[in-house]
Amino acid sequence: MKVTRRFYFSASHKYYREDWTESENKRVFGKCVNYHGHNYVLDVTVEGNVDPETGMVINLTELKKIVNQVLEEFDHKNLNEDLPYFKKKIPTTENIAIVLWELIRDRLPNTVMLSEIRLYETDDLFVIYRGEHQGDEHKPILGRKYRFSASHRLNNPNLSEEDNKRIFGKCNNPNGHGHNYYLELGVQNVVNHNGMVIDLKRLDTIVMNVINELDYKWLDRDIEFFRDKVPTTENLLLYLKQKLTNVLPGLSFVRIEETLKNYFELEA
Repeated sequence: MKVTRRFYFSASHKYYREDWTESENKRVFGKCVNYHGHNYVLDVTVEGNVDPETGMVINLTELKKIVNQVLEEFDHKNLNEDLPYFKKKIPTTENIAIVLWELIRDRLPNTVMLSEIRLYETDDLFVIYRGEHQGDEHKPILGRKYRFSASHRLNNPNLSEEDNKRIFGKCNNPNGHGHNYYLELGVQNVVNHNGMVIDLKRLDTIVMNVINELDYKWLDRDIEFFRDKVPTTENLLLYLKQKLTNVLPGLSFVRIEETLKNYFELEA
């Protein structure tokens, strides 16, 4: 069984390579070459068997104590200057997650194992790490969230008008309706020499090229893929997976939030 607890800490950092010129650092890292800060959100997931005496996988008070001891070293600190872990590596979200994984893992009791940590730098940028390696290199997942707006009508021309109304309800409105869709995806790879799974600018360019084909469009009228498919979010997910897999090596998962109540996810 898995148990997850959420934690918070605040810290500052910058992305900078001493072996590069100032202009090269600015070209690659942009604004991140300057010291800036984040309110980090950390989800720690452990797994194990339920203790028959306590009814718990782990006492959350104990887990809280262990993780807070680790985070005490990070909270309200300058990661580059104050922590030894980042003297020779850039404190990217990927590298921070890997260090936290190792520190938390080594402090857990032997009755549980660390299953996953999920570190949010912002609402739309996070890293998932489960201890995966490729040889001696860590292999986390970089998660990124995007938004696009589109309209659609759920209607199958092979069904009767009555059946379409019965199956799709309000979503069968002849004049359509729409959503703010939130696309969340993960890219998994080894951490490169800049401390990243993939350059964020490159990732954003690749994904936005795909999203721009859908943004402010009527899906079943404007997108060829939906001419013979009902534009459900399930089919939209299949469309995005197909498009992104072709241009984004290491795609790990694709998730779409259609409304606050409905979301759909697919492993790549």
